[in-house]
Amino acid sequence: LRVVCHTLGIYSHCAVYYEWSRARRPVRWLSAFFGVGPYHYVHHSARPEHARINLGNWFFMFWDRVFGTYVAPPEAKPPTGLTGQPPLHSNPLRLALA
Repeated sequence: LRVVCHTLGIYSHCAVYYEWSRARRPVRWLSAFFGVGPYHYVHHSARPEHARINLGNWFFMFWDRVFGTYVAPPEAKPPTGLTGQPPLHSNPLRLALA
């Protein structure tokens, strides 16, 4: 089970598989069902319109559809990071208290 979870974690957070999984219908369908791959990748998008979307994982994409937080992955891979790209501070104490 740990190997499966680790593999899905890599698949969901890796930009390399974005176009590959969108181009293959069975993989795209399974990714949408489980909330992994490009669906989870979009969850980490830095675009403001992607804030607070695709929150479900592992069979819970159903709830994203019910509550309106579901967004299909766009054709072009979105940039990832913090929404609005705010300045980051390297002070460890400030990071710990943020």
